[in-house]
Amino acid sequence: ANIRATLMRRSWSLIATVKTFRQLHGQPRKPTLNEISHSLNDKNVSWSAQSLIDAALAAERAGTNEKQHLLSLVATRSLECLDSFSVEQLSVLANTLASPATQHRMWFHKIATHIVASRAEISKSTLPRLLRAFDSSNVNAVELKVSIANSLSQSLNQYSPHDISIILQSMARSRVHCPSLMTEASNQLLSFANRKSYAFSPANISALTWFFVQCGASTPFLHFAAKNLSSQRHAYTPSQMISICWALSQAPQHSHLAKTTIQIVTKIIPDRVTSHLRVKDLVLLAESLVQTKTFSDSTWHWLSQQLKSHPNLHDSSSSKECVSILWAFAKWNPTDVALVSRLIPVIERDFKDLKHRDLVMLTWSLCKFGLLSAHQPLLQRVMVSLRQESRWHRLDSQSIANLLWSLAQLPQLLTDDFVDILVTRALHTLQRSHSDATSLTNLVCAFAKINHPRAFSFFQDSSPFVLSMISNNYFTPHEFAMTFWAFAKAGASSDHSVIQAAVQHLPSKVTEFQSHDLTMCGWALSTSLKSYDKVFDILADNATKRFQEFSSREMCNLLWSFAQVGLSSHQFAKLVMQKVTASPELFNAVDLATIQRVTQSTQTVKSVMP
Repeated sequence: ANIRATLMRRSWSLIATVKTFRQLHGQPRKPTLNEISHSLNDKNVSWSAQSLIDAALAAERAGTNEKQHLLSLVATRSLECLDSFSVEQLSVLANTLASPATQHRMWFHKIATHIVASRAEISKSTLPRLLRAFDSSNVNAVELKVSIANSLSQSLNQYSPHDISIILQSMARSRVHCPSLMTEASNQLLSFANRKSYAFSPANISALTWFFVQCGASTPFLHFAAKNLSSQRHAYTPSQMISICWALSQAPQHSHLAKTTIQIVTKIIPDRVTSHLRVKDLVLLAESLVQTKTFSDSTWHWLSQQLKSHPNLHDSSSSKECVSILWAFAKWNPTDVALVSRLIPVIERDFKDLKHRDLVMLTWSLCKFGLLSAHQPLLQRVMVSLRQESRWHRLDSQSIANLLWSLAQLPQLLTDDFVDILVTRALHTLQRSHSDATSLTNLVCAFAKINHPRAFSFFQDSSPFVLSMISNNYFTPHEFAMTFWAFAKAGASSDHSVIQAAVQHLPSKVTEFQSHDLTMCGWALSTSLKSYDKVFDILADNATKRFQEFSSREMCNLLWSFAQVGLSSHQFAKLVMQKVTASPELFNAVDLATIQRVTQSTQTVKSVMP
């Protein structure tokens, strides 16, 4: 007792005191949990790094509540002396404090900042343990992982395949993109595979392909995975096959490889599945089919049956997964209303879990199914949610365009304040991506489509971007035609300098146009306030040369455009009339009525352009 009192006065930790007492008296007594708790609360007692680790390990034998209390005390005291910890010691303490439900996320963020600031070297044995601790606590620590990724690019050959897998998994969880690390990891793993010094199981391969794609990397390892799946398909479970197919479908550079692989897999899976796949696997399969444009009716019908008869669809699926399924089937063939009726209740139940992108996908999918009017209450919730600043600030140009195209079918939902929000956000996205011609084209076409008075300000404010794109030749021929059409459709509210610039550049692009592009430009020219006879002649001559490429609807629309400028007797018009006489079954009632009005009068008639 005297020894203990003396040491405590000298500010030694309780654990150090007990160790000294044990050495002097040979008694193996450990400090009680109450003693540890009392000493941790005593600010007069200083704690070393190792003593805090010992205290954390001792807390493992406590009950749940007492354990959390002790670990909280350890975490607090450790932050007071972070400089005394080595990275190895922080790794040990991190693994003790880590758990998915941990209350110590702030502690993890602070030690991540400390490690980055101190530029401490992390040993080969410590790194996997440290990353696993962060992942177990659901702490991304992106800055720390980026620092680790940059330092690992030249030293990854020291790690085993198992450790490389842990590193890639951790980077994938935080979506850390480091091309040099991904390339080196792929090379190292392939080196192990070629030397046959490590046996990659199907589970290893499917997990690694997933990690690579989540990190935004398209590496040679994906080729290895596809080849291994094709040759060892009997060793893979359906879930593992689908995982690899999904990973390949997310890498645009491997589109042909992904399509070939998924065709093999979709022939195998229906025979291998004796019950029902997990809902997650069905979602990934649907997304893979869409990304690779694999629209085999037999595969989609099998997938539809799996979903509609799935006993756990309502209980085991999330609203996000149901939106993904809805989107995939809307891409394929939006007629399966029975499937929609099974998915909507789950979406309504967990609506609060949907992100901004999910809300846009939901709206677009319902539009494709023709069910916007049938689900107006759900769409009202979508509008209310998207009005929240935290959500609409994250909308990108493609999301805004998709949302506008969908809501054009239900204009009562496009209130003035909501259109103002979308205009503001759209202009902001353009300012951040000056050279993204595709985004600009999508936006101007979408705002033209809704034909809303508050949307026309977008054309005035976006005209400098459009003029820059035209002068620098950033638009593809199709984007050029669509942008020209959008500004012409906006009419007097649009910027006429854009129309003039488009007309000036049109002759140099007309030979690159597809039939649809020629039709759009013809409509735009015919509705212009000025006469552009020379340009129209060039357009008409080119359309005549490529007459066989036009569909019946495109013929009628272009014929209407010609009639507005007095070209109803042009050779193109004569060819259309010959086509109607020879094959009237190719034209529907609307097309025939338009042709009849054009031939009867050269006055303005109603356009059937979309």
